[in-house]
This record gives sequence, structure tokens and C-alpha cells, in this order.
Amino acid sequence: RVITEEAFDQKDYGFLGGRGLVAKFLTDYCDPTCDPLGPENPLLFTTGYFSGTILTTSNRLSIGAKSPLTGGIKESNSGGTLARRMTDHQIKLIMFQGQSEDWVYLYIDKEGKPSLHSADSFVGMDCYPVGKAMRKKYNDRIAIATIGTAGENLGLVSSIMSSEMNSGLPCRGAARGGMGAVMGSKKLKALVIEHADDPYMIPM
Repeated sequence: RVITEEAFDQKDYGFLGGRGLVAKFLTDYCDPTCDPLGPENPLLFTTGYFSGTILTTSNRLSIGAKSPLTGGIKESNSGGTLARRMTDHQIKLIMFQGQSEDWVYLYIDKEGKPSLHSADSFVGMDCYPVGKAMRKKYNDRIAIATIGTAGENLGLVSSIMSSEMNSGLPCRGAARGGMGAVMGSKKLKALVIEHADDPYMIPM
């Protein structure tokens, strides 16, 4: 239940984004012999190199971990609004380490302040109901990444679902490599990010 915020290391990671950033971070922070569903396997949410710009398909979300299916480095890619919300708060990467004893979700408010909250009331819910409940709890401008019951039960083909632009519901899937199972192994039900009051704008 410890949250730390660190400046992004431009020297080692500054020219990386998405899949390359996932591969570099896992090489640096993940023991290649670890249990993919154990506490030593980090779960990464990263933006692409051009996230926040007006370039087409630039706001893709990359989710990575050691895959419980292949045992190798895995990056699973998704569309939706989460990567854009991360960039709005000048967040390049979110890394989850260890395992929680109880179900939690990470909430980042409109000022960019992160906090962990109990997810007990959301356990047993699939992705659309979680999205609707979170939008009711907060507002309709949040971005969400969540797992359903398959991820909770460590299903090795389970995905992580992210919210899309129109409905705001988590229907964009990072569906490869068993990333939903890794998220479930950490008892992390969801990641919720508010729209920033003063979104960061990429200098052009």
C-alpha cells in the first residue's frame, strides 16, 4: 500500500514508449525466473512515445508484465482514453509491484494525486458494471482500466479492459498474454484516472 512518485529517467528511458518502454522496464525490474502470478512480477501501464500529440493512433496504452502464458516479456496494446488521461497528468508509466492482501483500485484525482481504495464492492462484477459504477461514483470524464471475473479468478486468457471515448465504458481490450490474470494476482481490480483540471499540452 505504498505509493511513490518519481521523475522519469530521461537518460535511460526518454526515447522509449509503448512496447519498447515495457521491454526495457521489465528487463531492469523483473526477475526473469519469477512466478508470473507472484509478487515479484511487476505490472506496467505505459503510454506511447507520441501520446498527447495530435498524431493518429498516438494515444495507445501498453500494458506489460512477464506473461503467465509464455513466460516471456509481454506487451499488450489497447486503445481508449486511459493513455490520454495519463499524459494529461504528465504520467509516462505506472508500475504495480508486490501483491495486496485485499482487493483495491488505484484512483488518480483531477490534480494528479494517487490513492488506493478498497475494491470489495466491485469484486465479482464484470467490466461494464464496474465502469458504470465508477462513473456513478466519480463522474463521466474518468478513464478506467479494469478486470472482470475472469481476471479475478486468474484466467490465463483474461484481458484488461479500458474505457473508450464515446460510451466511457471499458470495452477496449488488452487481450493478449494473460495480463488480466497478472492484474488479478495483485488483487488490483481497477485503475481510475480523473480528467485533469489543467491538462498537460505537448509543446509543438
